[in-house]
Amino acid sequence: MPDNSLTVEQAFISYLLLNPEKIDNFSYVKPEYITNHSLRRIYETMIKYKNEYKNFDEVLLAQYANVDAEYIKQLSSNLCLLGEQYAAAICDNYCLKHVNQEIVNLSNKLRTNNILYSEYHTELSLLLNKYTPIRRNKANKICYDILKSDTHYNRRYSTGLKALDNIIDYIAGGELIVIAGRPGDGKTSLAIFISSHFKNVMFISLEMTIQSIAKRFYASKLNATIKELEDEELLDSYREKIQSIDCNFYVESGARTITDIIEVIDNMSNEVEIVVIDYLQLVEGLDAQTRVQEIGQITRLLKLKALEKNIPILLLSQLNRQYDSSSPKLSNLRDSGCIEQDADMVIFIIGGVSNDVLAETEIRVLKNRRGKIGSAVVVFNKETQRWS
Repeated sequence: MPDNSLTVEQAFISYLLLNPEKIDNFSYVKPEYITNHSLRRIYETMIKYKNEYKNFDEVLLAQYANVDAEYIKQLSSNLCLLGEQYAAAICDNYCLKHVNQEIVNLSNKLRTNNILYSEYHTELSLLLNKYTPIRRNKANKICYDILKSDTHYNRRYSTGLKALDNIIDYIAGGELIVIAGRPGDGKTSLAIFISSHFKNVMFISLEMTIQSIAKRFYASKLNATIKELEDEELLDSYREKIQSIDCNFYVESGARTITDIIEVIDNMSNEVEIVVIDYLQLVEGLDAQTRVQEIGQITRLLKLKALEKNIPILLLSQLNRQYDSSSPKLSNLRDSGCIEQDADMVIFIIGGVSNDVLAETEIRVLKNRRGKIGSAVVVFNKETQRWS
């Protein structure tokens, strides 16, 4: 089987010259797939006059195609028997030349969040439909290879909650993820639990002390109660387990402004895989006429920083007074403004955590730029700070 594109195209046309009755079998091979201009004109003439050209001689076909009759005579003298394989090779060559760049462009749109993940697949489907169904697997493979080599594709992580992963699949580098709830609903605990499944975490707290955050983190990782960790004698029994924890959990409690936070992110180790900010409404923004505009500046800067560093940022947020747990809306985000626009994902904790040690609560995904939204009922253990 020849691999030179011109040789393949010549063999394909030779096959059709010898088997004119089979031209309808190759309707998926579009004239623009053939790169040689003379061969393309011959093929276009064959398609246009397919009912008549079977009776054409070389001179008449050459006249209609505006090519040299000797060239057609030479093509007709070639014994070519592998029509399907020649057609497949022509489609492959076209895919490699054109689909590659088009899929790169689509992937860039996805990465810069100009389109939803579901819209990406719709556009990809339309793109692949430009090519024959017989070659669509080739185009899909090109797409897969591009995405697989993409750092955003490779940087995807589980939340540690199977019920939540079933909805969102994963969280990825470059994403700004908002976790929202009322005070006491468990926002901080959920963020600590999710981030504890990463190996290197930067937790920026504007509300709690480093000690309080550390206790919650260790309780979650060790499946121990906070009371046990506060007891010095019991704490000794966990010391070996603490030292073996496969997670570097850095806590920053001095940042107050968005400028401070950006500086912390810029100066942190490149090994940090996720940043948590607790919480949005305590962050001081840049000069703005309204608080809504200020919040918008903050979320936009954080989104850009997530893209720059190729890490997910978990941003905790309060809800406004209009929030009704029976019908939560994105507009319930306090000082919402651009929050829902900049966020790739918005997760509400519905109903909050009860006073029971084991509390059932609903987690609802109200926005997911990559696709599905939905809700899941999970259990929060207040003593160990673990979610399941």
